[in-house]
This record gives sequence, structure tokens and C-alpha cells, in this order.
Amino acid sequence: MGLDSFRLEYARRVLALMERDYERAAVALDMPDDELKALVGSGSAE
Repeated sequence: MGLDSFRLEYARRVLALMERDYERAAVALDMPDDELKALVGSGSAE
């Protein structure tokens, strides 16, 4: 859980810097953009 929280927060910060550009953020985070969308989407309700 701690790692997932860290990864989610990191992804959110990268996305904020890249103005919600999932493709570029996915490259920076070295993960598929659909996985990134799912990760951020699942955490937005918390």
C-alpha cells in the first residue's frame, strides 16, 4: 500500500508538471499511459 501511495503521488506530480499529458507522463514514469490513467483515476476518489 505504501508503495502504491508513493507511486500514485509521484504520478500525480508528474502529470501536474506536464499539464495532464498522459502520453509524455507515461514515458517519464516508464509505464503504459492506460495504466497511468487507471492508477490516477482510481486514486482520485480518495
